[in-house]
Order: sequence, then structure tokens, then C-alpha cells
Amino acid sequence: MIYFDNNSTTQIDPEVLKAMLPVLEQNYGNASSKSHAFGWHAEELINIAREQVANLINAEPEEIYFTSGATESNNLALKGTLKKGQPVASSKIEHSSVLEPLFSLKEINLDLIEVNEKGILKDFDVQNYNLISLMLANNEIGTVQDLEPIFSKAKKLKIITHSDATQAIGKILVDVKKLKVDLLSISAHKIYGPKGIGALYINKNLLNFSPLIHGGSQENKIRPGTQNVAGIVGLGKACEIAKERIDLDQKHLTKLKKKFLELLDKNGVKYKINGCLKSRIPGNINLAFSQTDNVKLISKLSTKLAISTSSACLTDSSKPSHVLTAIGLSEKEIKSSIRIGLGRFNTLQEIEKAVILIKEAI
Repeated sequence: MIYFDNNSTTQIDPEVLKAMLPVLEQNYGNASSKSHAFGWHAEELINIAREQVANLINAEPEEIYFTSGATESNNLALKGTLKKGQPVASSKIEHSSVLEPLFSLKEINLDLIEVNEKGILKDFDVQNYNLISLMLANNEIGTVQDLEPIFSKAKKLKIITHSDATQAIGKILVDVKKLKVDLLSISAHKIYGPKGIGALYINKNLLNFSPLIHGGSQENKIRPGTQNVAGIVGLGKACEIAKERIDLDQKHLTKLKKKFLELLDKNGVKYKINGCLKSRIPGNINLAFSQTDNVKLISKLSTKLAISTSSACLTDSSKPSHVLTAIGLSEKEIKSSIRIGLGRFNTLQEIEKAVILIKEAI
């Protein structure tokens, strides 16, 4: 079976698994145990991982806080900074783990910025807000936003900024200092690391940050609770590999995507690309196949080719994709759209086979 759902999750890199296994089998100490070598070693492994994550995004190690994943990081970033009555800007194409926390905060004044047909943010007045939360790369259509001008202006006005960078990390260069962002969310399982572990970057100059959980001193009391040492080691190693391989991965994924589209054309498969083909993470392809029902298409392919209709977090929802709706697709177009996520371990042979499978299924 061919796996083309890498925007949903990625397989764990063998080198990541290799780094994690000794922690599960031998170095299983609690990092908060300060009285013996098992605890000391666990703490040292966490410190190394913190440096590895920080190096990927050009942050300081003390600015990295480990969480259970991007959903928690997004909730922590937003609920940890927002105060009653504050005006907040986000966008209509954010992930549900940003939108739903914002919707749950009934006493804030929320504006959702619109996007154009390519998924690019429309202009808005930055100075009207206390906090701005905008994703760096979209999880459905792959569109990459140019956030640096927005966040630079916000920085000058002392407006807090947050970015869900889950889909961007490891796929494009992310530099928190250049981006001028205060808070940035990361997830391991999108970059060939384990599930259930992520991180939140918090600018060291950001004051008055409130935790969601209380009852421990771990992560400088910002995210208390016994640390998932094996998961943290896995995230750190995944970040280290991503930093080393980013150019290689970009070239590989660009080559695969180009071949995929060329073969669709060669085989006479009619399609429309959703989103911006130019400003896009390299492995993402979101396509509408005319006169095709995406649910039936995916069902026909489900034992041979793994693809999806939208975000994995919304798979059980009967509502049409809010992202595809926001870029102006009709209900008919949405119901004919699929998301393909190419990854580090996919091959040209899989691309060739997948195109034939899709053509036959259509």
C-alpha cells in the first residue's frame, strides 16, 4: 500500500526510532528525580533535545517548552496570553486547534481575516489587535503565508504574535528571530517523529504568560507534568535530521510533485489545483477532480493508496472543509477535492503507480 497522507502524519524516521529505543529500554528515569543518575541522565537527554529543537528554528533552548503536540501548544499559546475583552485577529483557514480555542474564549473580540482564492491572506490593519495568530503553512492546501511583514509591524506596536507552524517546520526554513514571532507551535509527528509530543516556542521577552495546567515545576511551570523523555528525544532527533536534510527533502518532494502532475496530464486526468502552486510547502497537492465524488474515490483507493479529503482532525465532520470554502470553492468542487501529502520516504515508482490507481478509480 502506498502512503500519500504525510500532511496528516508521517512515518517515524529510523534514526529517530533508534534514538528513542534506549530511553524506553534502559534510560527510563524521571527527569525530575534529582537524587540519582537515572534522573540526571534523563534531564541531560531533555536538555540536548531542547537545543536540537531550538537550533531548527533559531531560538534559544530556554525558549522551548515541551507539550503533547501542536494542539496543546496552540491552546497554551492562546489561552496563556489572552485577556478578557482583548481584540484578536486570526484567519478563516486556521487549523481547528487554533479556531476552537478562540471560539471558546467568549469574552474576546475575534476577527477572522479572509483569504483570496489562492489561500493568501488579505490585507488587514494590524494595529487594531492585542494578539494576532496566523498559521505559517496551511494543512489542507499547503499555502505558505508571508508573515514577516505582518509580524514585524506587530512587533513595533508591541502586539503579541503566534503562529501555528506545524506544517511548515522541516519543510521550509523557519527562523523565529527573522519572523519576529512571539509564540510558535511545533508537532513531532509531522516531521518523522513520534506522536504525542510537540513544543511551544515562547519568546523569552514575553511577560505574564499563564499556564493551562498546575501542579508541578517541569518546563519552568509553564507546562508541568512528568516529561515524556522518549518522545522529547524523538522530537529533538527529528528536528536535528530536518535541519540537516531540508534542502535534500525540498528537492526530492518538488521532483515527486512535478512528476505526479506531469503523469496526470499525460494520462488525460482532468483536475484543478486548489490553493497557490507557487507559494506552497513542497509535498502538498490539493486537487479537485471534476465529476468525481471524493468520498467514493478515496473508498475505492483505500486498500491501495492512502490519501484524504481534508485535515485528519476533521475527517469525521459532515461539514465541508472550512479552508476550501474560504478560498471560494463551490460545494460541488469541495466534494470532488482530495489532499495528497508526499513525504521523505515516497519514491518515483510510487508516484507512477498512484497515478494509474487514481485514473482507474476515477
